[in-house]
This record gives sequence, C-alpha cells and structure tokens, in this order.
Amino acid sequence: MTTNRKNAGFTLVELMVVIALIAITAAVAVPGFRGLIEANRQTSATNSVIGILNFARSEAVRRGEPVQVLPVGGAYNNGLRVVLASDVNTVIRRIEPMPGSVTLSRTGGVDPTFSGNGMKQNGASTVYQVCPGNGEAGVSVVVNAGGQTSRDQVAPACS
Repeated sequence: MTTNRKNAGFTLVELMVVIALIAITAAVAVPGFRGLIEANRQTSATNSVIGILNFARSEAVRRGEPVQVLPVGGAYNNGLRVVLASDVNTVIRRIEPMPGSVTLSRTGGVDPTFSGNGMKQNGASTVYQVCPGNGEAGVSVVVNAGGQTSRDQVAPACS
C-alpha cells in the first residue's frame, strides 16, 4: 500500500529566498526612513517652539505682567523656558532639548519679552531657526512686534 503524504511546511531553499527578499527590502527602505524621521523631528521641534512662544504670550496676558522666553542654560539646543521678567529664576514652563540632530538658534532680534497686553516689549521681530541635522532646509519661526508667532514661508538654508 502506498499513501500520498503531502509535506506541510517550507523547504530550506524557500525559507532562504524569503529571508533574502526581506533583507533586500529592508536595505532599500531604511535610508528612506532616516529622512522621514529627521523631518518629523524638525516638525516636532518647530511646533514645540511655536507652542512655548504662544504659551508665553498668553501667560503674560493671564498674569498681567511681563514674561520672557529664554534659552535653557544659555544654549538654545537645550530648549526654551518661560520665566517671569521680574524673576528669571521662576520657571513657568520649559520645552525639552532639541531631538536628535535638530538645532535651534536665534538668528534675529533679542529674546522676546511679552507684556501684560500680549505685545512684544522689545520692538523688533525675533527670529528663531530650526534646522534638521541632514543639511536640508530649515524653518524660521518669527515673533513680530505685536507678539504674534508664525512660520516664515521661506525655508532658510541650514549649515
């Protein structure tokens, strides 16, 4: 008597072919993910900077007294902090350091101080630049004399 037995499973050759295809796909996809991750880090950092600037302005209005936005430890890459203008040791809120290789710098004006009416006290616009670490174009965050925060439409070159 002979019986027909079907083999259930994969042969070693089939398994090696599948593993090779997965390796090739991963090798092609990983470099693309790096760019995507860096772009997301830059977007996240930009949104954090805009968020803390808007928070500082609303906090100045809520308290009815001047509030400043300063770099943590004197370095912008360490993050930004919101403090009372009358006591810079009173930290109201801060954002974390810049993620990954993203950098933050102030390229124009002075650190903003918002008065109790929401206006920026020191007149001229303040410009922050958020740059990714991959050499791509960055984003400028502008605080105008009225205290309004916006992204600059022209992406500056980052070095």
